[in-house]
Amino acid sequence: MILALLSTSDKPFARFLDALSTLGASEPVIAISRTPLAERDYPHLRLEPESALATHVQEARVVVADGGEMARFALRSHRPVILVPRRKPLGESPDTREEELAKAAEKHGWANAIIDTELLADACNNPPTPSADYTDSTHRLRAAVQDALERIAARQ
Repeated sequence: MILALLSTSDKPFARFLDALSTLGASEPVIAISRTPLAERDYPHLRLEPESALATHVQEARVVVADGGEMARFALRSHRPVILVPRRKPLGESPDTREEELAKAAEKHGWANAIIDTELLADACNNPPTPSADYTDSTHRLRAAVQDALERIAARQ
């Protein structure tokens, strides 16, 4: 089973959804999206609520995500990860952050980055080795902010 994760965005990402729907004709694809998908019909995607994420990630043969906040969840899953970033030149993103994140994840060996969705089927058929060394640094940022707040509070 392929697990597809889409982050919150007000920009359409039809090329990604079309590619996933095509894959779904031959293998189950479960899509969990923070972006409403009501604009188009994707008959080969099984849409699930975000609450089902923890269950499906353990069953997934490969996790495919865009380059937004769901990419970090995909990387933490320690499953084979393919990132398909939204692209600014195509009007899918207001900036290049998703592309930069996907390229950085690939550079570190944590995921494969796919820019051209026509390559997605081949990437899913030949997924990368799951990364065992990815760690999310969000906890360090939260700890630093908490420390700063405590120092500020102590001065008052």
